[in-house]
Amino acid sequence: MKTPRRTRTPVESKEIPSLVNRIIDNGRYVLQKRIGSGGYSVVYLAIDLHSVEKHEVAVKCLMHRTLSQQQKLYNEVLLHKSASHLAGVIDIYDTVEEDDFTFIILEYCSGGDLFSMVTEHRLYLGKDEYIRRVFLQLLETISSLHELGIYHRDLKPENVMCSRDGMKVKVADFGLATDSEHSDQFGSGSIYYMTPECIAGCYTDALPAYSTRASDIWALGVILVNLITSRSPWRCAMQSDPAFHRYTRDSNSLHEMLPISKAAFKFVDRIFRNHGNNLSLTDLRKEFLEIDSF
Repeated sequence: MKTPRRTRTPVESKEIPSLVNRIIDNGRYVLQKRIGSGGYSVVYLAIDLHSVEKHEVAVKCLMHRTLSQQQKLYNEVLLHKSASHLAGVIDIYDTVEEDDFTFIILEYCSGGDLFSMVTEHRLYLGKDEYIRRVFLQLLETISSLHELGIYHRDLKPENVMCSRDGMKVKVADFGLATDSEHSDQFGSGSIYYMTPECIAGCYTDALPAYSTRASDIWALGVILVNLITSRSPWRCAMQSDPAFHRYTRDSNSLHEMLPISKAAFKFVDRIFRNHGNNLSLTDLRKEFLEIDSF
């Protein structure tokens, strides 16, 4: 593999110390246990001591950073707040600044993330109605985000939170979200879910930008494959990846490689063949509802 010419600037971060049992926001929240982490943040389960029922919340903790990183955090909070009224988006309650930390107070989902539901519990494998119910929610949420002019850019099962039974899902983590329909920040997101253009732009100057709208739609196609098969169609959408190379040579190979129905293959093939471009989420929703079996 060639060395990338352009890559996303890595987020510099300090090691965040354990904050278990720390009480923040003037005695309101107590951080109980670490439940997740990202490139520059740690997420804790916390209790709202001011609520009658001792309500559980998720608290995303970040160290105070450089001016540019603070601007990214501001953008994340702004876009998340703009979308948190949507039923399919994790609610954001508040932000708290204390000492060297920023704490983002979020809705807590007791089922964990979709990645665990897919890979560990295999909850949706072979269950058409479960797949239909969950993916339809994601389609509708991303459609609503796009109508608001918000593009997530990091859709993946780890950023989708679930109810305890896995039947209700909500999109989380707006750290890479943007209100621009095109971006030159190539390599943004997780490689399993990136469009070919988002990856290729790291290796050539020929691409000025990629579509953030198409990026979200492409990721939805990969997530649907995850739901149906508990697998990914390929590691990355590059010719150096054997599975993707085979797909670009013969799209029917995807149907041969993965245990999916012809109707489901036709649906995801349309997304992948168009690289997520020139596709209406409204039309995709209609097509999705016509699939009888996955």
